[in-house]
Amino acid sequence: MKRTKEAFVATLGQYVPLEGTRILEIGCGTGHYTRQIAPLCRELVAVDPDSASIRSAQEFVPYPNISFYVRAAEDLHGIPEQFDVVIFTLSLHHVPTPLMPQAIDEAVRVLSPGGYIVFLEPTEHGTFFEAELAFEACDGDEREIKKQAYETMQKHPKLQLIAELDDQTEFQWDSLTDFNTTMHPKADASRLDLFLRAHGYSLTAKRRINIYRIRS
Repeated sequence: MKRTKEAFVATLGQYVPLEGTRILEIGCGTGHYTRQIAPLCRELVAVDPDSASIRSAQEFVPYPNISFYVRAAEDLHGIPEQFDVVIFTLSLHHVPTPLMPQAIDEAVRVLSPGGYIVFLEPTEHGTFFEAELAFEACDGDEREIKKQAYETMQKHPKLQLIAELDDQTEFQWDSLTDFNTTMHPKADASRLDLFLRAHGYSLTAKRRINIYRIRS
Protein backbone atom coordinates (compact mmCIF):
# COMPACT_ATOMS: atom_id res chain seq x y z
CA MET A 1 0.00 0.00 0.00
CA LYS A 2 1.16 3.51 -0.73
CA ARG A 3 -0.31 6.97 -0.41
CA THR A 4 -0.54 8.57 -3.83
CA LYS A 5 -2.03 11.92 -2.80
CA GLU A 6 -2.06 13.71 0.54
CA ALA A 7 -2.22 17.39 1.39
CA PHE A 8 -2.80 17.65 5.16
CA VAL A 9 0.51 19.25 6.17
CA ALA A 10 0.57 21.61 3.17
CA THR A 11 -3.03 22.66 3.81
CA LEU A 12 -2.37 23.17 7.52
CA GLY A 13 0.61 25.40 6.73
CA GLN A 14 -1.68 27.81 4.89
CA TYR A 15 -3.63 28.49 8.10
CA VAL A 16 -1.21 27.80 10.95
CA PRO A 17 2.39 29.07 11.16
CA LEU A 18 4.72 26.07 11.43
CA GLU A 19 8.20 27.44 10.76
CA GLY A 20 10.23 28.05 13.91
CA THR A 21 7.55 26.60 16.18
CA ARG A 22 7.39 23.96 18.91
CA ILE A 23 4.82 21.35 17.92
CA LEU A 24 3.26 18.48 19.85
CA GLU A 25 1.87 15.63 17.77
CA ILE A 26 -0.64 13.47 19.65
CA GLY A 27 -1.10 9.98 18.26
CA CYS A 28 1.99 9.83 16.06
CA GLY A 29 1.68 6.09 15.42
CA THR A 30 4.65 4.85 13.43
CA GLY A 31 5.58 8.37 12.34
CA HIS A 32 3.89 8.98 8.99
CA TYR A 33 2.91 12.59 9.72
CA THR A 34 5.83 13.08 12.11
CA ARG A 35 8.16 12.69 9.15
CA GLN A 36 6.30 15.41 7.23
CA ILE A 37 6.00 17.88 10.11
CA ALA A 38 9.54 17.68 11.50
CA PRO A 39 11.35 19.54 8.67
CA LEU A 40 8.94 22.47 9.00
CA CYS A 41 9.30 23.27 12.71
CA ARG A 42 12.00 24.06 15.24
CA GLU A 43 11.11 21.26 17.64
CA LEU A 44 8.62 18.39 17.50
CA VAL A 45 7.47 16.23 20.38
CA ALA A 46 5.57 13.13 19.24
CA VAL A 47 3.54 10.93 21.59
CA ASP A 48 1.60 7.71 21.24
CA PRO A 49 0.24 5.26 23.85
CA ASP A 50 1.66 2.25 21.99
CA SER A 51 5.33 1.61 22.76
CA ALA A 52 5.83 -0.57 19.67
CA SER A 53 4.60 2.26 17.44
CA ILE A 54 6.97 4.68 19.14
CA ARG A 55 9.91 2.33 18.53
CA SER A 56 8.96 2.07 14.85
CA ALA A 57 8.62 5.84 14.57
CA GLN A 58 12.05 6.38 16.10
CA GLU A 59 13.54 4.17 13.39
CA PHE A 60 11.42 5.64 10.58
CA VAL A 61 11.90 9.36 11.28
CA PRO A 62 15.56 10.47 11.14
CA TYR A 63 15.23 14.13 12.13
CA PRO A 64 17.23 15.28 15.18
CA ASN A 65 14.63 17.85 16.33
CA ILE A 66 12.13 15.18 17.43
CA SER A 67 11.55 13.75 20.91
CA PHE A 68 9.31 10.69 21.35
CA TYR A 69 7.27 9.75 24.42
CA VAL A 70 4.94 6.86 25.22
CA ARG A 71 1.91 8.78 26.46
CA ALA A 72 -1.87 8.67 26.16
CA ALA A 73 -3.62 11.81 24.91
CA GLU A 74 -5.52 12.17 28.17
CA ASP A 75 -2.37 12.07 30.32
CA LEU A 76 0.60 14.10 29.08
CA HIS A 77 2.52 14.06 32.36
CA GLY A 78 6.20 14.83 31.99
CA ILE A 79 5.80 16.38 28.54
CA PRO A 80 7.49 19.80 28.21
CA GLU A 81 4.85 22.51 28.03
CA GLN A 82 4.38 25.70 26.03
CA PHE A 83 3.80 24.38 22.51
CA ASP A 84 2.85 26.73 19.69
CA VAL A 85 0.79 24.03 17.96
CA VAL A 86 -0.78 20.80 19.21
CA ILE A 87 -1.88 18.39 16.47
CA PHE A 88 -4.10 15.33 16.95
CA THR A 89 -3.21 13.24 13.89
CA LEU A 90 -6.15 10.86 13.35
CA SER A 91 -6.14 10.19 17.08
CA LEU A 92 -8.99 11.88 18.98
CA HIS A 93 -11.50 9.22 17.88
CA HIS A 94 -9.18 6.54 19.30
CA VAL A 95 -9.41 8.06 22.79
CA PRO A 96 -12.14 6.41 24.92
CA THR A 97 -15.23 8.61 24.66
CA PRO A 98 -15.38 9.54 28.38
CA LEU A 99 -11.74 10.68 28.21
CA MET A 100 -11.99 12.81 25.06
CA PRO A 101 -12.69 16.07 26.98
CA GLN A 102 -9.73 15.30 29.25
CA ALA A 103 -7.49 14.78 26.22
CA ILE A 104 -8.46 18.22 24.94
CA ASP A 105 -7.91 19.69 28.42
CA GLU A 106 -4.39 18.26 28.36
CA ALA A 107 -3.74 19.83 24.96
CA VAL A 108 -4.96 23.18 26.28
CA ARG A 109 -2.74 22.82 29.35
CA VAL A 110 0.47 22.42 27.36
CA LEU A 111 -0.37 25.07 24.73
CA SER A 112 1.33 28.45 24.69
CA PRO A 113 -0.87 31.56 24.81
CA GLY A 114 -2.08 32.29 21.29
CA GLY A 115 -1.30 28.78 20.10
CA TYR A 116 -3.35 26.44 17.93
CA ILE A 117 -4.96 23.05 18.53
CA VAL A 118 -5.52 21.06 15.33
CA PHE A 119 -7.56 17.90 14.79
CA LEU A 120 -7.16 15.73 11.70
CA GLU A 121 -10.05 13.26 11.82
CA PRO A 122 -11.57 10.72 9.42
CA THR A 123 -15.08 11.35 8.12
CA GLU A 124 -17.74 8.83 7.07
CA HIS A 125 -17.21 9.47 3.36
CA GLY A 126 -14.98 8.08 0.62
CA THR A 127 -14.31 4.71 -0.94
CA PHE A 128 -11.77 3.86 1.78
CA PHE A 129 -14.54 4.17 4.36
CA GLU A 130 -16.85 2.09 2.14
CA ALA A 131 -14.25 -0.69 2.20
CA GLU A 132 -13.87 -0.45 5.97
CA LEU A 133 -17.62 -0.83 6.36
CA ALA A 134 -18.39 -3.44 3.70
CA PHE A 135 -15.44 -5.73 4.34
CA GLU A 136 -14.72 -4.95 8.02
CA ALA A 137 -11.30 -3.78 6.89
CA CYS A 138 -8.74 -1.69 8.78
CA ASP A 139 -10.59 -0.07 11.72
CA GLY A 140 -14.04 -1.22 10.60
CA ASP A 141 -17.21 0.68 11.48
CA GLU A 142 -16.16 3.74 13.50
CA ARG A 143 -19.17 5.91 12.69
CA GLU A 144 -20.31 6.38 16.27
CA ILE A 145 -16.87 7.08 17.73
CA LYS A 146 -16.09 9.55 14.90
CA LYS A 147 -19.34 11.35 15.72
CA GLN A 148 -18.43 11.47 19.40
CA ALA A 149 -14.99 12.91 18.65
CA TYR A 150 -16.44 15.62 16.41
CA GLU A 151 -19.11 16.57 18.93
CA THR A 152 -16.58 16.66 21.76
CA MET A 153 -14.35 19.18 20.03
CA GLN A 154 -17.32 21.28 18.94
CA LYS A 155 -18.77 21.45 22.45
CA HIS A 156 -15.55 21.89 24.40
CA PRO A 157 -15.88 25.18 26.31
CA LYS A 158 -12.23 26.16 25.93
CA LEU A 159 -12.02 25.87 22.13
CA GLN A 160 -12.83 28.57 19.60
CA LEU A 161 -13.06 27.38 15.99
CA ILE A 162 -10.80 29.13 13.49
CA ALA A 163 -11.35 26.95 10.43
CA GLU A 164 -12.88 23.66 9.32
CA LEU A 165 -11.36 22.29 6.13
CA ASP A 166 -11.91 19.29 3.87
CA ASP A 167 -8.99 16.92 3.42
CA GLN A 168 -8.40 13.57 1.79
CA THR A 169 -5.78 10.91 1.29
CA GLU A 170 -5.63 8.58 -1.70
CA PHE A 171 -4.32 5.04 -1.23
CA GLN A 172 -3.11 2.61 -3.90
CA TRP A 173 -2.66 -1.17 -3.62
CA ASP A 174 -0.66 -3.36 -5.98
CA SER A 175 -2.97 -6.34 -5.67
CA LEU A 176 -5.64 -8.10 -3.63
CA THR A 177 -2.85 -9.68 -1.60
CA ASP A 178 -1.42 -6.23 -0.83
CA PHE A 179 -4.85 -5.07 0.35
CA ASN A 180 -5.35 -8.15 2.51
CA THR A 181 -1.93 -7.77 4.09
CA THR A 182 -2.33 -4.10 4.98
CA MET A 183 -6.07 -3.74 5.61
CA HIS A 184 -6.96 -7.14 7.15
CA PRO A 185 -10.53 -7.46 5.81
CA LYS A 186 -12.74 -9.86 7.76
CA ALA A 187 -16.00 -10.04 5.79
CA ASP A 188 -17.43 -10.67 2.31
CA ALA A 189 -14.14 -11.76 0.76
CA SER A 190 -15.90 -12.97 -2.39
CA ARG A 191 -16.80 -9.39 -3.40
CA LEU A 192 -13.57 -7.73 -2.37
CA ASP A 193 -11.51 -8.16 -5.52
CA LEU A 194 -14.42 -7.01 -7.67
CA PHE A 195 -14.76 -3.89 -5.50
CA LEU A 196 -11.04 -3.12 -5.74
CA ARG A 197 -10.93 -3.69 -9.49
CA ALA A 198 -13.88 -1.35 -9.97
CA HIS A 199 -11.85 1.38 -8.25
CA GLY A 200 -8.54 0.56 -9.89
CA TYR A 201 -7.16 -0.61 -6.53
CA SER A 202 -7.20 3.06 -5.46
CA LEU A 203 -9.41 4.29 -2.61
CA THR A 204 -9.99 7.76 -1.18
CA ALA A 205 -10.28 8.53 2.53
CA LYS A 206 -12.18 11.77 3.14
CA ARG A 207 -10.96 13.63 6.20
CA ARG A 208 -11.57 16.87 8.06
CA ILE A 209 -9.19 19.42 9.56
CA ASN A 210 -10.45 21.48 12.51
CA ILE A 211 -8.29 24.34 13.71
CA TYR A 212 -8.94 25.94 17.10
CA ARG A 213 -7.52 28.55 19.42
CA ILE A 214 -8.25 28.92 23.11
CA ARG A 215 -11.41 30.84 23.86
CA SER A 216 -10.65 34.13 25.61
